[in-house]
Amino acid sequence: MTPACLAGGTLLSAAAWFSECISLLVVLHGFGESIHWIEATFIYTFATLAGAALFFLPGGIGGTEATMVAMLREISHTGAAVASLATVLTRMVTLWFAAAIGFAALFFCPLPVSEEVEADMKKENEAL
Repeated sequence: MTPACLAGGTLLSAAAWFSECISLLVVLHGFGESIHWIEATFIYTFATLAGAALFFLPGGIGGTEATMVAMLREISHTGAAVASLATVLTRMVTLWFAAAIGFAALFFCPLPVSEEVEADMKKENEAL
Protein backbone atom coordinates (compact mmCIF):
# COMPACT_ATOMS: atom_id res chain seq x y z
CA MET A 1 0.00 0.00 0.00
CA THR A 2 1.39 3.35 -0.99
CA PRO A 3 1.48 6.30 1.42
CA ALA A 4 -0.85 8.24 -0.88
CA CYS A 5 -3.37 5.40 -0.87
CA LEU A 6 -3.14 5.13 2.93
CA ALA A 7 -3.58 8.89 3.36
CA GLY A 8 -6.53 8.94 0.97
CA GLY A 9 -8.23 6.07 2.77
CA THR A 10 -7.63 7.69 6.14
CA LEU A 11 -9.09 11.00 4.98
CA LEU A 12 -12.10 9.26 3.47
CA SER A 13 -12.66 7.29 6.69
CA ALA A 14 -12.38 10.44 8.82
CA ALA A 15 -14.88 12.23 6.58
CA ALA A 16 -17.30 9.31 6.83
CA TRP A 17 -17.03 9.19 10.64
CA PHE A 18 -17.48 12.93 10.90
CA SER A 19 -20.57 12.70 8.69
CA GLU A 20 -22.03 10.13 11.07
CA CYS A 21 -21.31 12.43 14.01
CA ILE A 22 -23.00 15.31 12.22
CA SER A 23 -26.07 13.14 11.62
CA LEU A 24 -26.60 13.07 15.39
CA LEU A 25 -26.32 16.85 15.45
CA VAL A 26 -28.84 17.24 12.62
CA VAL A 27 -31.34 14.90 14.28
CA LEU A 28 -31.05 16.71 17.61
CA HIS A 29 -31.46 20.11 15.96
CA GLY A 30 -34.53 18.69 14.23
CA PHE A 31 -36.01 18.03 17.67
CA GLY A 32 -35.21 21.58 18.73
CA GLU A 33 -32.26 20.66 20.93
CA SER A 34 -29.30 23.01 21.10
CA ILE A 35 -26.05 21.06 21.04
CA HIS A 36 -22.64 22.10 19.79
CA TRP A 37 -21.08 20.06 16.98
CA ILE A 38 -18.11 19.22 19.21
CA GLU A 39 -20.44 17.71 21.82
CA ALA A 40 -22.29 15.72 19.17
CA THR A 41 -19.01 14.47 17.73
CA PHE A 42 -17.70 13.45 21.16
CA ILE A 43 -20.95 11.73 22.16
CA TYR A 44 -21.32 9.81 18.91
CA THR A 45 -17.68 8.74 18.74
CA PHE A 46 -17.37 7.74 22.39
CA ALA A 47 -20.70 5.88 22.38
CA THR A 48 -19.78 3.97 19.22
CA LEU A 49 -16.37 2.95 20.52
CA ALA A 50 -17.63 2.13 24.02
CA GLY A 51 -20.52 0.08 22.67
CA ALA A 52 -18.23 -1.98 20.46
CA ALA A 53 -15.51 -2.38 23.09
CA LEU A 54 -17.72 -3.27 26.05
CA PHE A 55 -20.36 -5.49 24.48
CA PHE A 56 -18.44 -7.23 21.66
CA LEU A 57 -21.50 -7.28 19.41
CA PRO A 58 -21.57 -6.32 15.74
CA GLY A 59 -21.98 -2.57 15.46
CA GLY A 60 -21.99 -2.33 19.24
CA ILE A 61 -25.72 -3.15 19.19
CA GLY A 62 -27.34 -2.23 22.47
CA GLY A 63 -24.26 -0.86 24.17
CA THR A 64 -23.81 1.99 21.72
CA GLU A 65 -27.42 3.04 22.03
CA ALA A 66 -27.43 2.87 25.83
CA THR A 67 -24.19 4.85 26.02
CA MET A 68 -25.43 7.46 23.55
CA VAL A 69 -28.71 8.01 25.42
CA ALA A 70 -26.90 8.29 28.76
CA MET A 71 -24.36 10.75 27.37
CA LEU A 72 -27.02 12.87 25.66
CA ARG A 73 -28.87 13.11 28.97
CA GLU A 74 -25.77 13.92 31.04
CA ILE A 75 -23.73 16.12 28.72
CA SER A 76 -26.35 17.96 26.69
CA HIS A 77 -29.20 17.68 29.23
CA THR A 78 -31.54 16.21 26.64
CA GLY A 79 -34.78 14.68 27.88
CA ALA A 80 -35.09 10.89 27.96
CA ALA A 81 -37.65 10.71 25.15
CA VAL A 82 -35.73 12.99 22.79
CA ALA A 83 -32.39 11.32 23.60
CA SER A 84 -33.85 7.87 22.94
CA LEU A 85 -35.60 8.84 19.73
CA ALA A 86 -32.59 10.78 18.44
CA THR A 87 -30.37 7.79 19.16
CA VAL A 88 -32.68 5.36 17.36
CA LEU A 89 -33.04 7.64 14.34
CA THR A 90 -29.31 8.28 14.15
CA ARG A 91 -28.50 4.58 14.37
CA MET A 92 -31.11 3.80 11.71
CA VAL A 93 -29.49 6.29 9.36
CA THR A 94 -25.85 5.50 10.10
CA LEU A 95 -25.84 1.75 10.78
CA TRP A 96 -28.99 0.09 9.51
CA PHE A 97 -29.35 2.03 6.26
CA ALA A 98 -25.80 1.07 5.28
CA ALA A 99 -26.43 -2.54 6.32
CA ALA A 100 -29.60 -2.63 4.21
CA ILE A 101 -27.73 -1.31 1.18
CA GLY A 102 -25.02 -3.93 1.66
CA PHE A 103 -27.59 -6.69 2.07
CA ALA A 104 -29.44 -5.59 -1.08
CA ALA A 105 -26.14 -5.49 -2.97
CA LEU A 106 -25.69 -9.21 -2.27
CA PHE A 107 -28.75 -9.92 -4.40
CA PHE A 108 -28.62 -7.19 -7.01
CA CYS A 109 -24.85 -7.02 -7.59
CA PRO A 110 -23.53 -10.57 -7.23
CA LEU A 111 -19.83 -11.12 -7.62
CA PRO A 112 -18.83 -12.85 -10.85
CA VAL A 113 -18.04 -16.53 -10.43
CA SER A 114 -14.99 -17.94 -12.18
CA GLU A 115 -15.45 -20.76 -14.69
CA GLU A 116 -13.56 -23.13 -12.40
CA VAL A 117 -15.85 -22.43 -9.44
CA GLU A 118 -18.91 -22.68 -11.68
CA ALA A 119 -17.76 -26.10 -12.95
CA ASP A 120 -17.22 -27.32 -9.37
CA MET A 121 -20.69 -26.11 -8.37
CA LYS A 122 -22.22 -27.88 -11.36
CA LYS A 123 -20.47 -31.15 -10.40
CA GLU A 124 -21.71 -30.87 -6.81
CA ASN A 125 -25.28 -30.22 -7.94
CA GLU A 126 -25.19 -33.20 -10.30
CA ALA A 127 -23.89 -35.41 -7.49
CA LEU A 128 -26.89 -34.54 -5.35
